[in-house]
Amino acid sequence: MKPAYTSNSTIYRVVIDKDLEHPDGVALDPEDGLMFFSDYGGRHPRIERASLDGSDRVVIVHTGLIRALALSVDTVNNILYWSDYGRHTLEACNYDGSSRRVVKRINDTDVTGMHYYQTFRSPAIRLEVALARGGLPKK
Repeated sequence: MKPAYTSNSTIYRVVIDKDLEHPDGVALDPEDGLMFFSDYGGRHPRIERASLDGSDRVVIVHTGLIRALALSVDTVNNILYWSDYGRHTLEACNYDGSSRRVVKRINDTDVTGMHYYQTFRSPAIRLEVALARGGLPKK
């Protein structure tokens, strides 16, 4: 696996390439040295957490997912947010997968990206939606 734009392997490093069918979303917490990623392949879609070097890989969400397409992190409160493209939900959980909750149902909208950010007054989540009426192709 390599970036599509270069064959120069000195500028990238693959840290996880095993047991992935269709990796999709990714979010990084460089302060805690963590990455979160989703895989919607097969019959077991999931969200995993690992160290930035790919070690200490663990599944944190594995039930009730269809396609966790967009992931974002609140690094202050250690909360992972994701949009499930198939369930039309914006969801959240703690970094260890506990306290999972639906933040918002987003019917008739295909969320394709998300960014959590903190403002002076309050936190906010910015959603990006698929522009085409049909959105992204379903698996």
